[in-house]
Amino acid sequence: MEVIPAIDLRNGRCVRLYQGRFDQETVFSEDPVAVALGWLALGAPRLHVIDLDGADKGKPVNTATIEAIVKSVSISVQVGGGLRDIEAVEATLAMGVQRVILGTAAVENPALVKEACARFGEAVVLAVDARDGYVATHGWKEKTRFLAKDFVNLMAAQGIKRIIYTDIAHDGTLTGPNFNAIAQLMASTDLPIIASGGIASIDHLKRLARLRVEGAIIGQALYTGQIDLKEAITAVNSPTKPNRHRFNVQNMGILEHPERKRELDPERVLDLLPLEPNQKIADIGCGPGYFTIPLSRRLGRGRVYALD
Repeated sequence: MEVIPAIDLRNGRCVRLYQGRFDQETVFSEDPVAVALGWLALGAPRLHVIDLDGADKGKPVNTATIEAIVKSVSISVQVGGGLRDIEAVEATLAMGVQRVILGTAAVENPALVKEACARFGEAVVLAVDARDGYVATHGWKEKTRFLAKDFVNLMAAQGIKRIIYTDIAHDGTLTGPNFNAIAQLMASTDLPIIASGGIASIDHLKRLARLRVEGAIIGQALYTGQIDLKEAITAVNSPTKPNRHRFNVQNMGILEHPERKRELDPERVLDLLPLEPNQKIADIGCGPGYFTIPLSRRLGRGRVYALD
């Protein structure tokens, strides 16, 4: 799983917003290029750069800063914010940006998504920014009628091959991602998903890795020092040993108590199961409806047999 630092640009500075609110801004650096080089030095595999002014104005604004970042680093950069027409998409990619992110434009002009995907393929990524389950646009200020999962399916039909999912209520809060929403979205699509919003610890990253998201975008927690980037990258990409020898069936006794079972997080309960890193098949002996989806995600392209 890629651990991707976020660089949000406003007025040429590196900032973070609370839940996407422009009136709750924290400035972390006057030199975004230096920030980018810092993340590069710590092993970042990719940078996630958002032109907040562009998202607000409906057209790219921090173009010179983005171009300077792209020229200064040797890793891939994905850029979003204010890309509302094919000319803006083309010009951004011409800077050397590897991926462009479409959000508002995808809602308002699906034909643009189709044209961009036809011309630029996997360089086009869909931003699914959700508030209360519904997609939001125009710098997260306007709520649409589209449920996130329905919107993803609509855009997949236009050629989208990758999604960045952000739960707006969690973004910038350091309260943790919306794991349930991410899991539900993953269950509704085969497209790779990059998760964003609220990530505040390496434990959060490990849980996302168990969900098998393709990447995780981190902002606030990196800038405040709650997460060390180098440590995070190592933690989520280190091989794990099979845990079958530590499995204790008595630990699963909690599942015999319906009242306690309702309080459980199936992802955490699955930590008790003896899965091997490359396991392709599993048999669930209890609670099929409870475990099937979480277990199937852990098996990747394997199979789950739920027998009741």
